[in-house]
Amino acid sequence: MARPIWKGALSFGMVSIPVRLSKATEEQTLHFNMLHSTDHSRLKQQRLCAAEGTTVESGDVVKGYEVSPGEYVILTDEDFESVAIESTRTIEIQEFVPLESIDPIYFDNSYFLEPEAVGKKPYVLLRQALADGRRVGMAHLTMAQKEYLCAIRLYGDTMMLNTLRYESEVRAAPAIPSLDEVNITEKEIAMARSLVDALSEDFDPSKYHDRYRDGLLALIEQKQEGQTVSAKPPTATKGAAMDLMAAMRASVDAARKRSREAAAGKTASAKQAAAQKADATPTARTMGRKAGSLAPAAEPVAITARRTRKAG
Repeated sequence: MARPIWKGALSFGMVSIPVRLSKATEEQTLHFNMLHSTDHSRLKQQRLCAAEGTTVESGDVVKGYEVSPGEYVILTDEDFESVAIESTRTIEIQEFVPLESIDPIYFDNSYFLEPEAVGKKPYVLLRQALADGRRVGMAHLTMAQKEYLCAIRLYGDTMMLNTLRYESEVRAAPAIPSLDEVNITEKEIAMARSLVDALSEDFDPSKYHDRYRDGLLALIEQKQEGQTVSAKPPTATKGAAMDLMAAMRASVDAARKRSREAAAGKTASAKQAAAQKADATPTARTMGRKAGSLAPAAEPVAITARRTRKAG
């Protein structure tokens, strides 16, 4: 389990829940060291004083805010700690909104929101209320010398906190006046919809991979083994279609063909699995019947609340 990066309380109304935050995602970017080309020794980055040209140790570094060219206001650690606001130790939900009302451009980082031992019951109650109302909670959180706008939402059987960008951090979309001059026909719209339908699937994150990262790792492994690596020609870029309707029609046919092939593959796999099950030994079938008394696994997204009835 990831180490908590923040501890405090989650509150809504008069209810307060002790919670902790931990990172929900991790970057898998490949990092490279800068080396001297002659002997492959590591290069060090140094802090140089622009006025004196000397190296500055980390203990002699302070933070300054430039108020005018060359004039700075120096801030100490005590100065940052003195700016204590409510969201420093408490995530207070101010309102609840539909998740679909938040455009994805506002989403930033994701954190698991876990309860401390004494906060499990109000945590479960809030989780159930969010599930029943299909809402997310809007709040503020101060972390690493910045106050974040955040959304509290469901993620499986737990809750997640997503930091959001402020409206001032989102650039306005550029205006493209020339698009108003484009005329499209009902037949073209129908064909475009058919192409979208033919390519539509439920989102499955396991289908997508960082192909460039995988390629780099394969290249590194080849070079490590002393293999000669030859440059591959770049993939040809698709040009603009001269006949738009013909291009869309061909795309629809290709997508439908892939869909039929995928369905046939699933059917073949299911038949193979059924055949293997039928060929199971009597001992295996007996063991399967004994194991069948175990309770089935719970669905990962389903959320249930335990309710107790008073006697009498």
